[in-house]
Amino acid sequence: MKLKVFLLVLLALALNVGVAAAQSDVKPELYTATVISCPSDIINGIAFTDRDYAANFGITNLNGEVEGETMECGIVTVPENYDEPDGRTIELFYMRLFSTSKSPAADPLIYLSGGPGIAGTNEVATGPITLSNLNQIRERRDIVAYDQRGTGYSNYLLCAPFSSAVGMLLERNEDPAVQAQFEAIQSNPVMDFAVKKNLCAGMYDALTDVDLGQYNSVASAQDILHLAEALGYTKGYSLYGTSYGTRLAQYAMRTTPDQVRSVVLDGALAPSQANSTLTFAKRFEQYLNIFAQCAADDACANAYPDLKARFAALLEKIEANPIVLDPPMVVNPNWTVGGNLPAVLDKIDPSFFVGLAGLSNLFPGGGPAKLVPRTILALEEGDLDYVRSAFGAPDAPAAADAAAPAPVAPPVTAQPAFQPDQPSFQAPFSTLLMFAQVLAAGGDTGIDTHWLAIALDDLQARLMAGEDQVDLMEDLITLSVVPNMGVDAQNLIDYANEHLSAKAAKAANAVVAQMTQHDVRKTMWGIQDVAMRLGNPESRQSSAVQQDAVNCAEDLAFTTIEESQAYLDASPFPQLLTLPVEVNKMLFDSCKFYPKPLDEAVSKPVMSDIPTLIFQSALDVQTPLSWAQDILKTLKTGYYVEWSNLGHVVSGRDPRGCSGDIAAAFLDNPAREPNITCSQGKDYKLQFVLPK
Repeated sequence: MKLKVFLLVLLALALNVGVAAAQSDVKPELYTATVISCPSDIINGIAFTDRDYAANFGITNLNGEVEGETMECGIVTVPENYDEPDGRTIELFYMRLFSTSKSPAADPLIYLSGGPGIAGTNEVATGPITLSNLNQIRERRDIVAYDQRGTGYSNYLLCAPFSSAVGMLLERNEDPAVQAQFEAIQSNPVMDFAVKKNLCAGMYDALTDVDLGQYNSVASAQDILHLAEALGYTKGYSLYGTSYGTRLAQYAMRTTPDQVRSVVLDGALAPSQANSTLTFAKRFEQYLNIFAQCAADDACANAYPDLKARFAALLEKIEANPIVLDPPMVVNPNWTVGGNLPAVLDKIDPSFFVGLAGLSNLFPGGGPAKLVPRTILALEEGDLDYVRSAFGAPDAPAAADAAAPAPVAPPVTAQPAFQPDQPSFQAPFSTLLMFAQVLAAGGDTGIDTHWLAIALDDLQARLMAGEDQVDLMEDLITLSVVPNMGVDAQNLIDYANEHLSAKAAKAANAVVAQMTQHDVRKTMWGIQDVAMRLGNPESRQSSAVQQDAVNCAEDLAFTTIEESQAYLDASPFPQLLTLPVEVNKMLFDSCKFYPKPLDEAVSKPVMSDIPTLIFQSALDVQTPLSWAQDILKTLKTGYYVEWSNLGHVVSGRDPRGCSGDIAAAFLDNPAREPNITCSQGKDYKLQFVLPK
């Protein structure tokens, strides 16, 4: 049975529901900004509140924010499908940071976050270095960050609860062929990966009238225009895109060129670059850049000649015969950040250099990049003492001698008070019980929380009373997507009437009758906060479903597995893979249920005369240096700054503020090439470690 056919059978068997209730006939006013209170995770983001973090990096221009005075939050309602303006609507959530100038420029800067799938407001609120650089621009103009459709507080698309549909299938299935197919898929991690990805899209199609074909860069480019107009910016605007946001900025340059005054692309990729299908093999470019910098440095070149060939030979050697560390090495915690290196390293093979590339990309100043030539020499010579001194934890016992932590039995109260009929029911029902108990004990915390407490208490009471678990799981999954039907009180009422007991529905509907529109909105957000934990935990900071919707429509729709293989084949260091080739191939199968509504013309390079400043970093493992050069070829007025010792997205790696200075000067006068002298100084160069 083919993958897509199997998934259709799965959805049909697992779910007895049809499409959820459509939005109310009472439509919110389009393209009008409404100021609302900022969610707590935004107003309390570390960029606004953590002075110690800023001080550690020498940042002095973060002075906190006062809602209503220095910043505001709000929503703008737009059509989900711009070709159907009378159809479904969604809310775009924004955060406006008012300029510190008494007479700010008329044109704001609109910040476009990366991903795809990253919430822009969260990226700014939790990024002190990013905010510090933006604050330099803010001295002359407002900054607007927003959550792109499908992310953050803009109709967030989640997937966590949907894995339970597999358990529902197994309970309702009577077809041995389906059971056999499922068991075969479960035993194949690569195929299982594709099924779970497609399941997310299939569930939205089965349970809601969300059109995933509208969650892409073409629609988001229109959102930017209407967001700016709704906020009263009638004289154009500038864009600051980071990572995927640079692609979105280029779509906006092509779609609404008359409104875009100037653009900063930080960690740039073009619409023509199928980023998601190449991620597994990109890291080789970082090493080429490190070797080029060493060759340009006399001392480094003399100490480490011909690094490219030597590194290629070393990778071949340690791929065939990894270097065993006996005893295993306890790794310095600085180098285990992000899981790039394991806590304990027992051998050195090519994955060690994959991890180093990730760390060099992550750390301001390049982290271990300056150690790479010296490390290559040490491994060539068998000098493991150097490796231990450079990467081992200081004064750590040998891993073999370190005491193993004693096993800790979970407390009795942590044991489930029910027996799940299917393993996939364990996590969502445990989460249901936990949230129901927390909300019941929380007292009067707000009318929005009150509705959610009633709903969850009813579901958990019925679970404990022994009601059919498949039916309850269906109720829980349906609750998870109620927010995607729109910020409409009727959706809460319909859910309560159809999925709660009569007593609970009456109580819940009485609460709804007292709600303001923002109470409804906050209730929807609260439902999502619970739903994100009804499976593999998700975060409002990032939506995997939105990421897949964009990538399937824009990357995978217009490329082939042969093209991604050709990219790998062109690598001088093919051992530096973050994923096996087989998993990368499965990305294509992961898009079976995602719409592909765009014309191939959208994947062509953007040709524009809009002044554009590109920041690209030598240590970037996500958008390599060479990609920026391709973009520059089709820009009439393009300026380029290369950062030698920084990784992906300069504005988030540059606490010294040089990038903010350059961007601010450029935005003040986009027609003039900016002064980039500060980026060429010693602070922005790798200081290579030489042999003693």
